[in-house]
Amino acid sequence: MTNDEVVQFLGALSYEGDDREPPDNYRRGQFKAGWEDWTVRHESYTDETLNRLKWHNLGYRFGKRFGPCAAHEIAAVYELLAALYGTPEKDGKVSLPGESEDSSGLVEGAVCRVVVNAYERNAEARRRCIARYGTSCCVCGFDFGHVYGLVAEGFIHVHHLRPLSEIGAEYVVDPEQDLRPVCPNCHSVFHRRTPPFSLEDMRAFISGRAV
Repeated sequence: MTNDEVVQFLGALSYEGDDREPPDNYRRGQFKAGWEDWTVRHESYTDETLNRLKWHNLGYRFGKRFGPCAAHEIAAVYELLAALYGTPEKDGKVSLPGESEDSSGLVEGAVCRVVVNAYERNAEARRRCIARYGTSCCVCGFDFGHVYGLVAEGFIHVHHLRPLSEIGAEYVVDPEQDLRPVCPNCHSVFHRRTPPFSLEDMRAFISGRAV
């Protein structure tokens, strides 16, 4: 299952209305529960339910399409769908808040508006990064599953240590060298400047060694 397959399947869905609430940890749990309603519990949703798109039945539809998946894979799909929520594609690119810097420098409040190409959201690269470093933030150590329980188990952002300006279309991401798991708070601070702060900078901030 690739990001392109996820986006294509979302675009091909038919429904009468999108009733999803803004993404958060609770909706992440709903999406996972819906996925497992099809793949684990073998629940049956009515057409009337599926015609009003919510996170629960969106997870159900994805479970029906892609079958049983590990929790971190379902979480990765949710993160991509959450990033696409209310944010249409433009010129073949997807605008994703809080993920990386945009060369235009457009700022919305304290959050950068960013543009990320499909290769930068590669699900396999993310999986390998998490397999190597785990799902705790590599800067502050925060673990969503430990704090929030199963509803947030496996949730984490993945940060690119190499600035996007250095990455071309032909660049192949090395998940162990180029990526690190980070919590959303640390991820936002990484991108408080252009180019982003380094991992060493961030750890210095946390330890109080920064000047």
